[in-house]
Amino acid sequence: MVKEADISIVFDIRYLPQDTRANLEALEMILAAAALEIETAVVFRVDPAAWLQGQDGMRWRQLIDFGLAQLWTTVRDTQVTSDYPIPLASAEQIDQFCSNAEAILVL
Repeated sequence: MVKEADISIVFDIRYLPQDTRANLEALEMILAAAALEIETAVVFRVDPAAWLQGQDGMRWRQLIDFGLAQLWTTVRDTQVTSDYPIPLASAEQIDQFCSNAEAILVL
C-alpha cells in the first residue's frame, strides 16, 4: 500500500533512461531533494530494472539503504524486486498518491 503521509515531491519516472548521463542526472535531482530534507518519493511507471541495473543501479541503491526516498513501481514483471525492495502499487494508487504531493516531476 502506498503511504501518502508527508511526501512533498514525487519523481514520476515514465521513460527509460537514454544513457548513463540521463540516469545520473535523474538520480542527482532525487538526491538533491533528499539532501534538503524534502520528503521524496520515486515512482517507476516503466520497468525499474532499466534504471537500476549495473553500476548505475548501485548508485540508486543508496536511496533504499539510507531511507532517502520511498520507491514504488507499477510494473509487475520486474527483474529488480529481489535485489531492490520496491513495492508494487496500482496505477490508480500512484495517481491518488501523486495528487496529494506538493510537486510532481515527470522524468
